[in-house]
Formats: sequence, structure tokens, C-alpha cells
Amino acid sequence: MASERLHAATANIGVAIADFFPRVTLSGSLDVQALQFSGLGSWASRQYGFGPTATLPIFEGGRLTGQLRLRKAQQQEAATLFQRTTLKAWQEIDDAMAAFTAAQNQRDRLAEAVHENEIAVDTAKAQYVEGSSDFLNVLTVQNALLASQSALVDATARVAVSVTHLYRALGGGWEPSTRRQPTGKCPHERSQNDRPAV
Repeated sequence: MASERLHAATANIGVAIADFFPRVTLSGSLDVQALQFSGLGSWASRQYGFGPTATLPIFEGGRLTGQLRLRKAQQQEAATLFQRTTLKAWQEIDDAMAAFTAAQNQRDRLAEAVHENEIAVDTAKAQYVEGSSDFLNVLTVQNALLASQSALVDATARVAVSVTHLYRALGGGWEPSTRRQPTGKCPHERSQNDRPAV
């Protein structure tokens, strides 16, 4: 949108400059005229004209200069808007990439914590079976494992969300899925008209 506006504003400068130069147009006409209806078919009733027309922008009183200044100012405004839009897009991409990287790092740390807690649960169970530890220790370690697994699920969801934001910042879009409309029939139920002819 901003780039199209900039292109249009730049083209308008060219139009404003072209207004300073003379214009030459070629025009023609063909007429049929007769005093009586029966005379319309004769060549004598036909008239034609052809010729150039020249327009010189001499007495414009500064209008063309003002128009050119206006077009240049509009082009400058469009260029500034284009630059602002581009910088905003880069900022969104940078923010989305930073969020994606942070989410991935957090997910990796939590995956490592889950792995360590799984080892701790196995160790606590083995100690309980041997009688060197009580069951409260097993429950405490299992609680830590569940908390780290829950945090890992949340972190994985944040990674998915950050990928979506990054994809969107890079200009990606979503097309609506074209799902088949339900027919109200089960796949194995067919009417006589639906069955292939033998």
C-alpha cells in the first residue's frame, strides 16, 4: 500500500512536469447533412474535418509551478510514509524473531529440567524400594517432575505462538481452509442415484 502510494505520487510529478509543455491533439469529424431525406445518401451531403489543435501553457499565472510543488510535497510525504512502514515492518520482524528465540531457549531449558526430574524420580523410587528414603521424598520429586512437564507444555505452546507471530511479521497469511460440506449421509450410506451404474 505505501509503496503503491509512493509510485503514484512519483508518477504525478511527471504529469505535473508534462503540463509545462505544449500539447498537440489531432481530431477529426464526419457529418452528414441534407435538406431532404433522399439526399442523405449522396456524397455531397457528407462533410468531414481533420486537424491538429495546439495548447500552450503561457498564461497560467503560476498555477503549474504551484501544482508541481504540491506534487513534489505529496511525493515526499509518500516517501516518508513508505520509510516509516518499512521500519515498522523490520521492527515487527526483529521483535518476533527475538520472541521466537527466547521461547525456544526456554523450551530447551525446560526439556532438560524434565529429563533431570525423570532421573530424580527413578532415583527416589529406587531409594524408597531399598528403604534408604521415605515415600514423601518420592512424592516431592514427582511433584517437581509434574511442574516441569506442565511448564514444558506451556513453553512449547509459546514457541508455536511465536512462530505464528514471526510468520505473520514476515508477510505470511492464512487462507481459509476449503472443507467439504457435510452431506448428512454416512460414507457407507448411498442412495440409488449415488451408486455407480453397472
